[in-house]
Amino acid sequence: MTTAEFEHIIARSTAALGIEQPAKIGVALSGGADSVALLSAYVRLGYDVTALHCDFSLRGDESDGDRHFCEATAERLGAKLCQIKFDTQGERRSGESVEMVCRRLRYDWFESQAKALRLDYIALGHHCEDSIETMLLNLTRGSGPKGLSGISPMRGMYIRPMLGLSRSDIEGYLKSLGQSYRTDSTNLANDYRRNALRNILIPQLYEIIPTAQAGMLRTAEAMSHSACMISTYLRWCEERYVSGGKLDIDAMTRDVDDMRGTLYMLIPQVTGCEARMEIVDQILSEPGNRSSRLFPAGEGKMLELHRGELELYAEADDSESAITLEGDIQSPCGIRVTTVDFDEFARTPKSNDTMWLDGSAVGGAHEFSLRHWREGDRMRPFGAAGQRLISDIFSDLKMSRSDKNRALILTIDGKPLWIVGIRASNMYPVDENSKKIIKLQVI
Repeated sequence: MTTAEFEHIIARSTAALGIEQPAKIGVALSGGADSVALLSAYVRLGYDVTALHCDFSLRGDESDGDRHFCEATAERLGAKLCQIKFDTQGERRSGESVEMVCRRLRYDWFESQAKALRLDYIALGHHCEDSIETMLLNLTRGSGPKGLSGISPMRGMYIRPMLGLSRSDIEGYLKSLGQSYRTDSTNLANDYRRNALRNILIPQLYEIIPTAQAGMLRTAEAMSHSACMISTYLRWCEERYVSGGKLDIDAMTRDVDDMRGTLYMLIPQVTGCEARMEIVDQILSEPGNRSSRLFPAGEGKMLELHRGELELYAEADDSESAITLEGDIQSPCGIRVTTVDFDEFARTPKSNDTMWLDGSAVGGAHEFSLRHWREGDRMRPFGAAGQRLISDIFSDLKMSRSDKNRALILTIDGKPLWIVGIRASNMYPVDENSKKIIKLQVI
């Protein structure tokens, strides 16, 4: 491949992503062959580029050497360079691997630089063999079409214009330019699974099956198309079966043939939780159960199935917020507070989203708060003969555990006044003699 052919592929791949000059592009520059080739090609093609270098302070003199090399390379190419030095070990969170913390720090910094420098895109130097490695890793973990598609050429502002090129193409291009590059010694160690794939398994696979690379790239492309089709189908399912974050399992069961596969793929999309087939099977084994069931969903999260609807379980919350009725309430929920006359009260249709108080009867100084319900909470619902446990009101309404935990209670001096948006008490009722009427409306 000639120098011109290599650069033509970069330009064509960039244009295929809908990117035209004078777009401002940041190039992640590690000093390795991939990033140096990408920066060189973009500079030679006349793009407005800024090199972005992260020093993770993990390899001592080698890290310092990478930094100095990137400075010299950017200067020689006439490219702007921004760089940062991280205390990676100091930034590491509990349970976070070195690989994970580096990824988090890198992408957080890229985001901040994109805003500060007004970059339109950030280009990453992944090539086709990186995509094959990702595909094989996902295959061993158990993955569907999306995972077997390899690396996406574009995700948000991140672009990967070298996925159509191989490592040998990149090294040949740099050789034609007389451009050197750095080699990260940790990439030569086979302690990490990706390195072992790159250095041991994939070369052996190519030796046994010389056409393996081309075949796997065709498979990745086919899986990418399949993933797009599945994504379209899942969006259709969401529009049809999801409302208010709840997935209508009963309706799906009536309409969908492959409930097991559809639910497996739809749960992460709707709830953000992982889906395991054994949990899907447990959910589907409860078709006639109307009571609440909780299912583990990874990372301490739970899924709740209640009366044929599945949702991410909402944990109970003991927080309490002091409020006043002097103006609109913004947090923890939006409530508009206004004062009206009896005529407006009389002509306004009544609903659970609105509570009306006789402001004159309220009188004096009171402490108002918004909190979640607690065991033993009681109130006298409007129109009822006596007080009732709020938990019994919830049961009458057939509310799920999550809905109960999400429900907010407006209290006056600690006493429940209104289950916000659900049921009002008859404390301070309005009548034709009310001089001041306070209207509370959920917004």
